[in-house]
Amino acid sequence: MASTALLALLSAILLLSSSGDGYGLSKRIVGGTLSTRGQWPWLVSLHMIKRSPDVEDVPYVLPKELVEKIDKFLAKAFPSQDLRVGTMSPKMLTLLLEKLKTSQSVSKHQPTFEGHMCAGSLINEQWVLSAKHCFNKATDVNLTDDASRWTAELGEHSLSGIDGHERSHRISKIIMHEPLDVVVENDIALIKLSEPVEFTRHIRPITLATPAETYEPGKICAVAGWGHTTYEGEMSDEIMHIHIPLLSKRDCDPLSKVNENEFCAGGGVEDACQYDSGGPLVCLKDGVYEQLGIVARGRGCGDGHGGVYTDVRGHLRWILETMASN
Repeated sequence: MASTALLALLSAILLLSSSGDGYGLSKRIVGGTLSTRGQWPWLVSLHMIKRSPDVEDVPYVLPKELVEKIDKFLAKAFPSQDLRVGTMSPKMLTLLLEKLKTSQSVSKHQPTFEGHMCAGSLINEQWVLSAKHCFNKATDVNLTDDASRWTAELGEHSLSGIDGHERSHRISKIIMHEPLDVVVENDIALIKLSEPVEFTRHIRPITLATPAETYEPGKICAVAGWGHTTYEGEMSDEIMHIHIPLLSKRDCDPLSKVNENEFCAGGGVEDACQYDSGGPLVCLKDGVYEQLGIVARGRGCGDGHGGVYTDVRGHLRWILETMASN
């Protein structure tokens, strides 16, 4: 429909004109080290599939005031091109949107909402653990919990290369923890794969920490992912990782408003930040890694504030009950 293409166009314009640092998919690896292949076999790359709008080439007229606003923006963004809305078909609006997305005037740091969007952790042969805000429209209207729009890439190391260890899995269900209208509360989600996973040396589940286990501040844990390597930088093609200390609640950034089932880690120049959202924070316990947290949010990256992580221990009952009933 015409409105679909128009809304997509307006969303792109709003993205271009926005300079705020909202919640978003705002966690990435900063100051990290390049990982070796198979070092984090439970790490999952969650890819969003681009869906082409189903539109008909039927002329229609936009309100004059809206046309003037969009034309003014286009003239400023593309001074060398005569781009005007005027009277357009939905198909033409779609082509214009593609111009907006591919033009050099569009920041390369803006999300394209396709390809790698978030990380997750394989916790058994058919379930992946991630963050609610990766799929929640309360984070961004372009996100979705429609399972058909996502794939889980297992055994991945290089996002652009193939080494034979990768396995792509369709997703049958995405279950976000309530409340759905509050992103920062219970920021956890479960993803059910369409088919069970065949474990290999490069694809293996991570054990989850239990409420009976205690981790003291100062304990060094690890976070890995493909996120940006510097604040407002570019995404890493290969997995990077960092080792960071757990922080006490009093050492958390007060502006992050950490709740009962969250904790903080980092606080130095190494941090997890954009496109690492949903990935696991893992700690060594008796020589074996187990997952303690999920990358959730933070203020800036690697600037001394520390990141906020969803505490797996406080949600273990929900995880087990949700998997059992689905």
